[in-house]
Amino acid sequence: MNKKKFNVVLDTNFLWRDREEKLDQIFNTSFEDLLSFLDENDLKSNVEVKVPTVVLEERVAQRFDVVQAVIAKHEDAVEKLKPFTTKEDKIELSERDVEKALREEGTKFLKANDIALLPLPTIPTKDLVERSLRHIPPFANKGDKGFKDTLIWLTILADVKENKESHYIFCTNNTEDFKVDELSQEFAVFSKNSLTILSTLPELKEYLDKELVLNLELKRKHSLVEDEIKRKIGEIMLQVNTLLVTSPGRDNFWAHASRTQMSFFGETADDQLVKGGYDFLGLNILDIREDSPGIFNVDVGLKVIQRKTQEREKGLIYNRVTAYESGFMRSMRGADEEKKLKISLQYIQTEGKIVVNNVYVNRYYPFDDADFIPTMP
Repeated sequence: MNKKKFNVVLDTNFLWRDREEKLDQIFNTSFEDLLSFLDENDLKSNVEVKVPTVVLEERVAQRFDVVQAVIAKHEDAVEKLKPFTTKEDKIELSERDVEKALREEGTKFLKANDIALLPLPTIPTKDLVERSLRHIPPFANKGDKGFKDTLIWLTILADVKENKESHYIFCTNNTEDFKVDELSQEFAVFSKNSLTILSTLPELKEYLDKELVLNLELKRKHSLVEDEIKRKIGEIMLQVNTLLVTSPGRDNFWAHASRTQMSFFGETADDQLVKGGYDFLGLNILDIREDSPGIFNVDVGLKVIQRKTQEREKGLIYNRVTAYESGFMRSMRGADEEKKLKISLQYIQTEGKIVVNNVYVNRYYPFDDADFIPTMP
């Protein structure tokens, strides 16, 4: 495990949410996406997410504005409907009560997800005035714009003093006022580690991927392969059944699953094999290897069961399959017991589909029921 530690501090604009549904939620879905990303990649020991108090308070104020807009729309609709009713329907909400409720919901969310709420920095007013007059970033070069941004920056520096071993990532869309080359000079006074400023969640994921060697692109490719296998498990089972029927006397074998083999019984081969083979119960992706660019070799564990039912008119077909049944298939047959197979597939990403070139079938593959995904297409 990479031992690097990162403190990720979020700006208000990174958490912006202005939708009217779920008014009590003050953070956007990107926040939840970030937390899911950290969980999925087991990064809780490497990355700590923090939110300055001034950011929480700003989101409360912004969300209250949305609440007021919803109330205004409601009252406007009531006014327009007055000709049809004598009922008064006016909503009266205390600004203090609404802001308190929003603040409590925001704090509850942070606490539930182990997000640190950084306190306001203790800085004399005289020092703030001096920073403004001297235009010390993130105060603007002209005028006194940047008070809130300065409070956020000083909150970060106060936290840096207590966590000198951590690298810091500040997530903000306001890279015009938060310039990393300017802020890094003051940051370096308190820490020898790095300061990075990023604008979007994809940038943050990419940065952590690089710094912590997460191999996200490889994981993304693997996920595509897994999804494609699950989606086409019906076709794969048809090919597996074909191999079991057309390779007599072998317990473990390689074979080429071509459409020629799949038409072993003529034009109705697909239908015949459906009646004469094994049903899919579950699968487990054992290993995915990118042996050459865009070409993946995949080992899959399959759980199957001998089919019990057969339509009367298909009896002959079932008998024909049985007639060609290999010693392997006979050894697999039992009182409808679940069976286990291991197969190897090849997935070509450029074509976006599963291509079963070589299939290795192993009846001795051991498995744990808990590992299998009981998903049918």
